[in-house]
Amino acid sequence: MSARVDGSLAQDIRALRQAGLSYSQMVKWGVALLADVYQAAWQYRLVAVGETPELESYNFNRVRKESGPPWVEEAWPDRTGAA
Repeated sequence: MSARVDGSLAQDIRALRQAGLSYSQMVKWGVALLADVYQAAWQYRLVAVGETPELESYNFNRVRKESGPPWVEEAWPDRTGAA
């Protein structure tokens, strides 16, 4: 996997580095979050499967976890492929 780093992506990477994320975390967590947005929109039939949903809002939690991705892990399905 690769991506051309333009000015906009470089700025986004700098922002995430300030939070201490590794490049691996940026990719894994970013893809997981975006996939969740798409899957939820399709599941709730907000857009047809295969269409791109428009994200209108999101919520923040002031309590920071000590480690791991920035979401409640128990709420997410098993992403390892295990049943």
